[in-house]
Amino acid sequence: MNFLLFLLILAVVQSDEKNGSCKDMLQGYLTGQLSSALGVYQVEALRREFKSFTDVIEKSMKAFEKNVEKKLRNIQRYVGGSHNTHTGAAVEALCLPRNPEWGNYRDGTDGNKAYIYGAEYETHGLFGKWHSVNEHDVPCAVCLVRSRSVVNMFPGRKTCDNGWKLEYQGYLMAGYHGHNAGTTYKCVDSDPESLQGGHTSIDGYLFYMVEARCGCLKCPPYVEGREFVLDSQGRQMDKLAKEVQGRDGIQERLELVQEQANDTVYSVTEINNSQEIMAREISRLKDYAIKLEFRVKVQEKQILELDLGVEEVDSFHILNLFRLGEKDPTHKRKYPRPTCIQFGYKTHKDKVMSRVRVLKEKKSHIRLAVQQPEEIREKRKRLYDIQQKYSAENVETKIKGDKLIFTKSGNVYRDKTGTRPTAEEVISGDQVKITVNKGKHIEDNQNHFESHATAVNSYKQVKESLIEILRLPTICSASHNVYAYRFGGSDGMVHEGSEDDGEHGARRTLLSAMNDNGIQNALIVVSR
Repeated sequence: MNFLLFLLILAVVQSDEKNGSCKDMLQGYLTGQLSSALGVYQVEALRREFKSFTDVIEKSMKAFEKNVEKKLRNIQRYVGGSHNTHTGAAVEALCLPRNPEWGNYRDGTDGNKAYIYGAEYETHGLFGKWHSVNEHDVPCAVCLVRSRSVVNMFPGRKTCDNGWKLEYQGYLMAGYHGHNAGTTYKCVDSDPESLQGGHTSIDGYLFYMVEARCGCLKCPPYVEGREFVLDSQGRQMDKLAKEVQGRDGIQERLELVQEQANDTVYSVTEINNSQEIMAREISRLKDYAIKLEFRVKVQEKQILELDLGVEEVDSFHILNLFRLGEKDPTHKRKYPRPTCIQFGYKTHKDKVMSRVRVLKEKKSHIRLAVQQPEEIREKRKRLYDIQQKYSAENVETKIKGDKLIFTKSGNVYRDKTGTRPTAEEVISGDQVKITVNKGKHIEDNQNHFESHATAVNSYKQVKESLIEILRLPTICSASHNVYAYRFGGSDGMVHEGSEDDGEHGARRTLLSAMNDNGIQNALIVVSR
């Protein structure tokens, strides 16, 4: 109701303003002032149109300047000029483009013409790279120096005066003093380059080092026969720049400063991102090192127990050792048969039986022990569970060793989530954004338990989400990371799986808890 009242008041105000405007126009018409009122409105309209037009022009000019700057910056070209023996030669050298265009022309060198030749270095007998570019063709570049009101060359200097900024530096070069052609002094970069495939002495416009000659030239500070160095310095003349460039020049400099600041921020951001990635990877490597250390200790303990067990077995007094049925010639089996051992002393038999963890029901004096490692037993239990699900769908399978084989095709069953994530996947794999919910932290008998859960609806999400959870601080270094998942597929079936990570039996307990509580479309990881 309040909102409707506000709209009503706003409409009334706007209506009053319109009525007032119409009233003014009516009074102006009656008093002969309508033409001036219309003139004011027309002027305002023209001002708005002109402002819009100038905005478009300014944007177009800025785009044009950027385009020109991009094209002019560092365009490599060829140096050309008159031949050094021509008495009527042009003095200046030219920076010629690589893609020349032609107007009206007639090929041939007949008639009265001026000529342009290529340029070569004449630096034989000099030092360093200057010797290697001798008689090579000379390249050049057209460079744009932004925001420099004055750019000048200073022969005999390698450093800048106060208020000047070094643009580039090199050596002073010119034509040979005995040649007919006149030349000018040029600054050639201290790290000269040459054109590829141009190492042929054809002469033309030649570049020679410029040396000092004492006499009228004061020595010192100059030295007889020493090559001139040269630098090009740029200076920002604020007063002159304001007079010549005005507001637009200031705006251009501000844009340059902004551009440089943006480049700096971008570089700093890139460095920070790289450092963050490196810090994450180092943290994950640390977690993996802790986990590997734990696994190595467990395996060393198992090896030690095996060594002690071998020593104990060597001390046992065994009267008889045979496989059931091998003394009965009518009972021949290809598959492994139970092994029977008759001890000489009851104490030896009791010691062996105390080490046997899994026994059949005590209905007789004969005990049957499973002689497989605990890891293999747990894997076979998991395969039995999977085999029962396939049996309910009338799919025949058989378990052979630690593999589930489909009877008809002979294919081996493979978990659709694949193996546990590798160290490379956890440390430097692609990052996926997921929402992870953390459970309560529990301590029990000096053990620390943490749980994490996230939503999943495919095998791919299970794998990606598991990697992201293992990347959490201290999770990857846990002694055991037990996980289980359940999700409904598009086929209407419920897909589930689990892994105990050495915590034997824990995966079945976790998956059963998810089933009992009706938890679906979720991955749960419990770390100890």
